[in-house]
Amino acid sequence: MTRTPDDLSGHVERDLDAGIARWFPDSGRARVPAETRSIDHLVGRPPADGQVAVWFHEKQVPEAATRFDRLDVFLRSLPRYEAVRRGRLPAAGVRADFPALGQGGVVAPEVGLLTYLKD
Repeated sequence: MTRTPDDLSGHVERDLDAGIARWFPDSGRARVPAETRSIDHLVGRPPADGQVAVWFHEKQVPEAATRFDRLDVFLRSLPRYEAVRRGRLPAAGVRADFPALGQGGVVAPEVGLLTYLKD
């Protein structure tokens, strides 16, 4: 089913855990080591309003055309992308769904998730 970013509002609270359990049942929980450097210095920098983007470290700015409108959209897209890469989700459905989201982080040439999605 093709969805829009508005359809994904509340995804993290409602569906994220179930999707991860379905596609990655043998994966353990992620652990962040205590010595991991804080990202507090990035909080409040663009992108704003709940957007997510790849950070271009060399220039200290968000990478062009990698934005997702909201965290819900990003956290629905990335696990589905990885599930296809691991052969746990058919690529056909994801290929149809991703462009409908209209997110730079998905459809941008050369850097979007669709660019690297293999059948």
